[in-house]
Amino acid sequence: MHRTTATATAAPRGRLTAAATALLLTLGALLGLAPAPAGAAPVYHSSEEWAWLEHPGQVIPGGRIINVDGDGACSTGFLVGHGSRRFILTAGHCGDVGDRFAVDDARGAAAWAGQMVESAYERVGGVDIGLIELTGTAPAEATPPVEEPLLGWAGADWLERTRPTICRLGYRTGLSCGDYLGVDESGIVHYEAITDHGDSGGMVVALADGGMYAIAVTSYQQPHDATRAAAMLVEPAMAHWDLTLLS
Repeated sequence: MHRTTATATAAPRGRLTAAATALLLTLGALLGLAPAPAGAAPVYHSSEEWAWLEHPGQVIPGGRIINVDGDGACSTGFLVGHGSRRFILTAGHCGDVGDRFAVDDARGAAAWAGQMVESAYERVGGVDIGLIELTGTAPAEATPPVEEPLLGWAGADWLERTRPTICRLGYRTGLSCGDYLGVDESGIVHYEAITDHGDSGGMVVALADGGMYAIAVTSYQQPHDATRAAAMLVEPAMAHWDLTLLS
């Protein structure tokens, strides 16, 4: 596990642990559903309270980030640093090297965020990671918009030992949490959650130790099972590019 470097400004806050722990344990009973199989928890999903992430007015984990050159949008993953440089760590399929990115607010006012400087994307199920350098005028908030503290980042070995609850946040469908299922040979984390196009690149965290750890960025969903999601580990990128997680 690796600790964060502090840097923060004000941002709206939502609940993550309460939803992912208490609700995951009691959701079936509250809705009168049949109990989940032993050892399994129901998948949690909340979108309405996270609708503001579509027009966040700043760069923030989970918020929409618009590819000006690629005519598409993804979600912001984590803010990371290398020396004095700051980046968005997101999915590689969100853009090509050189693509420019912006964020907008509820009034449609756009601010330039920066430019993609690294993009690795093999195929669905393969490497999917990228860096957008923050060189624009858009304000940036490194702290995720939830009450639980971001304690650091963690990798595959820790996930296999701990097998924690996993949560993802993105502008398209909000917050979703479920069981950790495993990591494959490509560094893709498989877990139970609801996700859709637009959530790509958004933050994926593991709940543990009274807070959360950055573990991955959203890569793709499983069309044959809407409750299965897949995300690219941040561990290889943090090591390869010698990055520090900001919070």
